[in-house]
Amino acid sequence: MNKNTLLIVILLLITGNMSMYGMQPQVANSIGEALITDQNPAEFPQFAQLPKEIQNEILSMFTVLSVTNSLADAGQTISALAGVTKELDKKFNEPKFCLQLIKYLAAKFDCSDEDAAKALSFREAKNRLANQMQLAELIYDFGDINTVDSVDQISNLLQTSNLDMTFTVNNERDESPRFCTPLHVAVSSNHTCADVIQIISLLLKNGANPRLSSDGITPLTYATSMKWVWGTKCPETVKVLARALKKR
Repeated sequence: MNKNTLLIVILLLITGNMSMYGMQPQVANSIGEALITDQNPAEFPQFAQLPKEIQNEILSMFTVLSVTNSLADAGQTISALAGVTKELDKKFNEPKFCLQLIKYLAAKFDCSDEDAAKALSFREAKNRLANQMQLAELIYDFGDINTVDSVDQISNLLQTSNLDMTFTVNNERDESPRFCTPLHVAVSSNHTCADVIQIISLLLKNGANPRLSSDGITPLTYATSMKWVWGTKCPETVKVLARALKKR
């Protein structure tokens, strides 16, 4: 067990005894802001309102985050931080802030949003991961079940789950881009051209950005290089994405 992991274990034990302590919501907000902007929370005036013991434990966690090269350790530390008080728990489980945390970890460790979310153990991170992976799986497996039912499932999920159209998952194919947005996933689907066009159109209607690249590859670029299950290209898919780009 390395020093960072040992410290995380100790912090997890300590935070279990601290969870009843209350803090002002603005203090929790300042700690959250410090986290995703790589700042020292002690630089925020609100931080001084906390008892010294709480300050020291939070600063210890920020120290771990500043030196670790491990996504797993960072995720464990952030999850421990969320458990320090009920206000931090509430802050970290806000859907918008949780997504910011996921994006922060993905950028810091050059990984997919999928892997970043997996490293976090609090409720909203698990919910976000489950919903986004359900979307990716429905898109990638599109055509294995009735087309109309699949479209309805994707449409319902988009309407009810506050999904992020920039959320990246690991590419199922051994090729670039390493990480795929929902549009990239649609382009790489192993199903008929007509089915893929339906998915892409639905994603575009729900805010997917055809200009958003991953590893420098946009969905349009990816589409021009893809071949479907029987080896034919799909020029109609390229046209749909090209028209979407012109509208932006």
